[in-house]
Formats: sequence, C-alpha cells, structure tokens
Amino acid sequence: RAVGLRMPLLSMLTWALLQASAGGRLCVLVELQTGRPRRLALQAAEASWAAANSSSGSVYFVPSPRSEKAEDVDVPPGVLLWKAWSDSVPEHCSWVLKVSADTYVNIPAISSRLECLEPARSIAYLGVPKVVSTEGGPPMRVADRNAGVILRRALLKTLGLWLDECLSQGGGFPGSFLQYEDVVLGTCLWMHGVELHSWLDPMEESVYAPDAGTFAYPAFSSFYEKRPFARVMEAHGDSKGLSTMQCVLIVGGVTPSEVGQMHAMMGKSLRWFRNIACVPGGLMFPELTSAHSIVNGKDRSEPVFSPAVRTALQECFMSAAFARLHSNGNPDVASPQPAASDLGPALLSADELLQEWKSPIPSKSAAADRLRHGGHLLCVFVLATAATVRHAADAAAVLRSWAADGGGGGAGGARDRGAGGGSGDGVEVLLVGRETEGPDDKVLRLRGDVDLGFLFNTVRAFYLWRYLAKHHIDDCQWFAKVDADTFVNKEALKERLQRYFNPAELHYLGSIKETLLGSGRKLPFTVNAAVLSREVLRQAGPWLEVCIDDLARRKLGRGAEDIDLAYCLDFHGSVVAGKMGATHEIMSRGMAKVGGAKTLLPAASGACTLLQHPVHAEDMLKMHAELAGLVEARPASASGHYCDWPAELVPDKAKWNQYMKETHASGRTDCWMGDFNWRACCDTRIWGLGGNPLCWDEEHRFDRCCGDAASEQIPENVSAKSSGRGAFAAAVGPSSSPTTPPDKASVAPASSSTLTATMTTTPTPSDAELDRGNPKCWTTEGFSYEVFGILQGGWWP
Repeated sequence: RAVGLRMPLLSMLTWALLQASAGGRLCVLVELQTGRPRRLALQAAEASWAAANSSSGSVYFVPSPRSEKAEDVDVPPGVLLWKAWSDSVPEHCSWVLKVSADTYVNIPAISSRLECLEPARSIAYLGVPKVVSTEGGPPMRVADRNAGVILRRALLKTLGLWLDECLSQGGGFPGSFLQYEDVVLGTCLWMHGVELHSWLDPMEESVYAPDAGTFAYPAFSSFYEKRPFARVMEAHGDSKGLSTMQCVLIVGGVTPSEVGQMHAMMGKSLRWFRNIACVPGGLMFPELTSAHSIVNGKDRSEPVFSPAVRTALQECFMSAAFARLHSNGNPDVASPQPAASDLGPALLSADELLQEWKSPIPSKSAAADRLRHGGHLLCVFVLATAATVRHAADAAAVLRSWAADGGGGGAGGARDRGAGGGSGDGVEVLLVGRETEGPDDKVLRLRGDVDLGFLFNTVRAFYLWRYLAKHHIDDCQWFAKVDADTFVNKEALKERLQRYFNPAELHYLGSIKETLLGSGRKLPFTVNAAVLSREVLRQAGPWLEVCIDDLARRKLGRGAEDIDLAYCLDFHGSVVAGKMGATHEIMSRGMAKVGGAKTLLPAASGACTLLQHPVHAEDMLKMHAELAGLVEARPASASGHYCDWPAELVPDKAKWNQYMKETHASGRTDCWMGDFNWRACCDTRIWGLGGNPLCWDEEHRFDRCCGDAASEQIPENVSAKSSGRGAFAAAVGPSSSPTTPPDKASVAPASSSTLTATMTTTPTPSDAELDRGNPKCWTTEGFSYEVFGILQGGWWP
C-alpha cells in the first residue's frame, strides 16, 4: 500500500524553505525532530553553514513527519520524508543530501565534488557504507544516515514507487530492519539494483557517531567512542590541524553550540589557509587504505572510495585542465590553441594532454631555440601567471630587471648577446607561460602548460621539469625554477654554483625548510627557488613521468609544489635538498626589512645576496638598480671572484625580537597562522584604527594580537582599544584570486555570495567572570572551572 505524509508537502516546504531562490544544484534536506531541540538546531544552522552557502546550494528545513505503519511495523519518519521529496523535488535540485538537524555541512566542498560526479550517470546513490548482514543471505551495503545520504534527481523520480513496493511487502525482511531509515532505504534500492557508491573518506572527511545498533569495526571501536566534536577538535583544533578543517565535509551528532564553534573554525581555515589540496588518503593511496567490516564472522574489505567515484574525480580534473587549455585564459570562450608552428599539433583530448605532460614534444619557439644553442652555465625559468594585474606586473618587472639580457648581476650596460641569441653571460633567463606577455625569445610557451591557479602549480612545474629533462638536458649545466615574485642575483648565483658545486653530481639546492611525512620522517625541501644539477635532471626524467601520473590520478593535480618536488626526488632517487648558501644570503624579504632597513638588499650580504622573496614589481626595479650600484662600486678582483661562501651569522636576538614585534605583535605567535598575519590584520596604515575588522572575533582581537606594534602607528591621542568594533561579518570564503597578496583588494567585505559567519567581539569581563576563568572554555560537555581546579585563573584571552 502507498505510504504518504500526513502533512501536505507544499505547506511543509512553504514553512521550511530557507532560501527562495536556488543557489546551486545541491539541495540539502534537514530533518528537524520535534521539541525544543528542533528550534535550537534550526537557529544554529541558520546562523552558520546554512545561511553562509546560498551560492552553493539550497537548504530546506523540514519537520520530521509522524510515523506510519507498514505491515504493522512503524516506518521511520526519514523514509516518509524521502518518499515525499521523490514526488515533489524542486526542479533545480540535481542532487539531494539528507541530514539530521545535528549535522554540520560544508556545502561548497560537497557541491564541488558532486559537480565532478555529475557526468557519471551510473552514480546515483552516495554515502559512507555500513554493511547489513542477514542469516544465509548476501551482505548489503547501505549508506549510513549519520554521515548523510545523497540521491541523484533521476533516482528520486522512481524512488516513491519503489518505497511503496518495498513497504507494502514489508520488504521481505525482518521487522527489525524497518527500525532504521538508512537500512530501509538502502535495502529497497539494493532490491532494485541500485549500487551504493562510497564518496567520502570516513577518517578525514566525514565525522559522525554510528547508530546504537551499528557495531564498529573492532580496530576502530575506541575511535568511535569519542564524540564527533571531540574528534574534530583533536584533529583540527590546533594551529597545525586548523589548515585542513576546510577539508571536512560532514560532521554529524553535534550540539547547536558546537555547530557555531565549528563554523568559526571553518571560517578561519578558509581565510588563513588558502590553496589547501584537500585530497584524502583514501583517494591518494587506494592500495594502502581500505574500509573494513565483519560479515558472518569474516573480515571484509573494500576500497574507501568507489572505483567509479575515483575515476570520475580523476576525469573531472583532466577535463577541467583540457577545457582551460583551450580557453586561452577566458573560461567562457572556447578558442583554438596558438599556431601549431609554435607549439606543435593541437591537443585533442584530456588523455592527449596527460600524455603531453608525461612525454612532451619539443617546442619550436624562439625561446626554445635560445636554449638549444647550448653552452649555458645556468638556465633560470620563471614560472609566470596572468592571474591578476599584480602577477602580470611582477612578470613584466622581471623582464625589465634581472632577467634582461646582459648586465650580469646588475652592473649596468647591456652586453652583446652570444651567437645564436644567448645572453652572453652564461646565464639564460626565460619566463614560462602560454598566456604570459613578452618577447617570443624570452617567454617559453609549451603546448601543455595549463594555468589552473596556485593550487595546481605543481602540474606546471613538473611539466616544465619533464620538458627540460627530455629536450634540453645538454643545453645547461644548472637548471633553476623560480616564481615571478623572486629577485635573483644571477651573477652571484652563477659564481656560487661554479665554485662550490659540480653539475655532474647529484645536487638539489635552495633555501631549506623541512616538512614532516606521515611516517614521522623529516623531509628537507627548498622554498621559493629550486636549483637542479644537470645530472639530477638527467636521472629524474623517468621519475618525473611517474610523479606527474601520480599527481594527476592520485592528487587530482593539487599539491604543494616545493614539497612535491622534494618528495619525488627523495622517493625515486634518494636525492635530498641541500643549502646553496648561508641563511642571510637567501633571507626572506620580511626579515630583511626589519628595523626600517635603508637598503632593499640585506646589509649582511649586499651584492652577494643570492635570492630575495617576495619582491613585487614596485621593488623589483629598485632592487635591481641598487644591486647595480653595489656591483659598480666594488673594487676589481684579480681572481674574478667576489662572493665567497660566508660563515653563518651569529643569531641576532635584538633583530629577531624586532622582527617579532613588527610582524607578530611582540611575539604573540598564537595569533598568527597561514594568511592571517600582522599586515593583513593590524597595519593601521592600511586598515585604519582598529585594524582589519574581517580578522577579529571573540578569540582574535586587535588589542591582543596587534599590541604595541600597531599602537605605535596611531596618533598619541587615540588608543587602539577605542577603535574596537562590535558585531561584524567575518568573510570566511576563499578569495577570488588565491594568489592575491593581503592588501586592500584581497579581503572583500562579506556579501550574499560569500561564505560568512557573524562573530561578536567579547566585551570586557566583569569581576564575577574573572573569578571563574574564561567562560568560553566551559561547556555542557564536562569541561568546567571546578573540574580543572583553576583557582583565581583570571581572564584568559
């Protein structure tokens, strides 16, 4: 018999519709339970994730209907809700995600993944699997309702009839099956041949508590004993884990207050850590990860991600890259590639593009001809982008300054080019970018060079390295790759390489940092610039082909270019990054400017400075002129050597303290992480009194984070505290241009199309509050002032 809702669907949706206009192809159906918790859950969602994502999806709050009986067994309300929606799903909904009211939903991330799954029509039922076993029958995989269940619109059109069918027969299953909505839905779909596809990594992307009747796999039983919010805080509550909070898609089983806290964390993660790859281990390493269950006493394993889902995500990245390649920088206009005589035959498919990345054909461009002339001691490649006006200006400034032909390290006066178009000083510098403006013989344009943004820069860099390894390995002794906001003293760098290193040996050089691998081992990598000897690049040719394939198929093109290169060289050839100079010769621009330095180049290294980063167009030409003056003024050297490898300087504590004061509010490093830094928040010369209001909430305040360093910029008769703001909207969405520097143009006010969270600055506490510590710490989850035994702890900012 047919089972219908007692409340008419139309009136229910009229009450429950949060946004009248469709904000995306994803519709989120939130089932609200009866009683006061429903109101609190609704308020929490409306104040956070639901209201903040109007451009990515539509959210519907629907009261849980009364149960109805089928074969004398109560049908779960959630099943009735599915049936109602199958009859009247809104036209704009391509996918419907159903969650309970105690759920936090990362709508933009979910929408992005579903867009990639859209072309795979066989994928219609998505969720985190749990296995239902029957005596003597085959196990059935159903989507756990606590982790959200997604159905494609086409499937919803027939779901109502199928549910009527299943429920009228009692499903042919024991009555206990009808106690759980996910089991009823899943078994009914299974009976009609619909396959469940796992699409989330339950260890990284979905955090939830299983139903009481669900038994966790023994190895993870203790893991699931912790509440979901506790697991989220354990993984993402500190400065290191906060960067990947944005990679969490669904959190179930949380209280209204916890929803608000998670939204604030999500906002900070998105604001302060742009260009995070968010590729889970289950997708990157299918051979090393698996989902386990116990069926009839036997261990059963399956891939974390459905093979169909994994394939669809891979094809999505390659399709986007191929489309971008043919748009020539305009995603709305499809246009052919530049002339075939310059770049070679046009690429006709995404598969051909991947093959080009792994085995590139030679370029016939004028810039490639300069390389093929050979005899270059050092070849420097500047990976340029036209993503913003600033990026284009940086690239133009490089061409006009240190990359200009002749002039050595800036000594002035152009030298004649070498025969065949070389630079004449043994150093060849080329910009790299299909859309980069510049002379044809100074810009290397490769037919497979796709600029998808900073997050995908590893693809461009690896493709460049692979091209050089295959076609120009004998043309240069040393190969360097830098970004367009890097100033290179090419004469000093050339001298350093000539005197201290052998290009026939394995050398991977630069300014060194370390990252911690999953194994616990520290991996050194170079930042801002990477220099490879000819022998490293010669051997790395086949390694890069494998790494490019892994990058496309496992990481979906995303990554951290510097770390990925270090890992590729270390994994395949045990080649480890090494220093190419003393710390002060490759000092960061921030440290070099400490104390109001009168020179752009660090005083300690002067004309022997190797690199400076970041240096933008406005300073690039000035720095080049300054270097030219220093080179011109130094006495002649009989040996021709000017820059011996210096000893490391003794750490200057006073300078370090000054650096911390100018950039970290006198050492308050707990305020700063990722892109949330002093200049983006505190500099009153940029933001005015009170700093940038988009930075502040109840935890991060102008008076605590900016301190004396900001107050010094304010007139004496005005205090920083007097300019504090009350309530304001904190923009937490990714910036429109991921690589835009944190200036006035890069932090936009919140708008209807921006993910936002409303936060209020905490007022000065009363004496009673001071006596009981920070009230923000005490919750209903067992954390209290008495439990911790803090006596007269005072206000903890």
